[in-house]
Amino acid sequence: TTTTTTMGFLFVIAIAGGMWRPETRDGFPLGAEAATIEIDSNGMRYTIDDNSTVQFYKDFSGTTERIGPYHLSERAQHIKNEFTDPYDWANSDYLQDFESYMAEFCEVSGGDDWDTFTEYMFTPSDGGVQNRVASDTFMTKYLNETILDNDAPDAGRFEKVEKTVKDMCGMHAVLRYLFEGFTPTNNNTNWDKAAAVYYGHTYTGSLSHRANYLGGQFNTMDGSNSDTNRKINTAFIHGKDSSTEVKEEQYEIIEHQMRIVYAQGIIKYAHQVDKAVAAGSA
Repeated sequence: TTTTTTMGFLFVIAIAGGMWRPETRDGFPLGAEAATIEIDSNGMRYTIDDNSTVQFYKDFSGTTERIGPYHLSERAQHIKNEFTDPYDWANSDYLQDFESYMAEFCEVSGGDDWDTFTEYMFTPSDGGVQNRVASDTFMTKYLNETILDNDAPDAGRFEKVEKTVKDMCGMHAVLRYLFEGFTPTNNNTNWDKAAAVYYGHTYTGSLSHRANYLGGQFNTMDGSNSDTNRKINTAFIHGKDSSTEVKEEQYEIIEHQMRIVYAQGIIKYAHQVDKAVAAGSA
């Protein structure tokens, strides 16, 4: 990922009492000046017009952190990396990390999938009465219930956390920003935010990484990227700077391809369960 200055001057900012100095990634400066972000995620390219729309600095009780749509992937990976064996659920801070750095971008109403998420009916595994998520903060609710579920095996609880912060959070943010890219008006900034979430500041932890991971397992790779990733990348590019009608068409393509990715995930785990049942180890 590279950053290219688009203004003839630099903004100098003070952070934590010191002078701001540009960070670098892949040898290129990353700073607070208005700049484009040239995404190159494993060969998948996309240009974000203004880096300040997808990343910004925020003070957390005297500690300044860079957050935003572009940084959801690294935050998700950070939470995942906090889990080491033996797990310390009582003293873990993953829920606090999620609420501080991710929730405001993921648990925000909007998009034509939001009602489905918040009104989703499910049957608990114990065969109890059907319930609805019915919460605008259903991801936080789910994570909080996970940390309190001491009867569940550690491995299962870890999977719940990982799939929420890395997949559910990212998927909802992408779909919401895409939808707001053409509804109620044409908005290229929101389209850029969707791409920023999908590709991420760090490849590991991103939805793009997940698509390639599952593509490799299902032998649906096209070179170094999955077939789904290539179609999503093309749709992102075609939707940018286009009409609302074209954006809506590309939204449907991206949503469909992400459904394929997670259908692969469902099949993968169903196969693992089937093998475990057959072996008597489930």
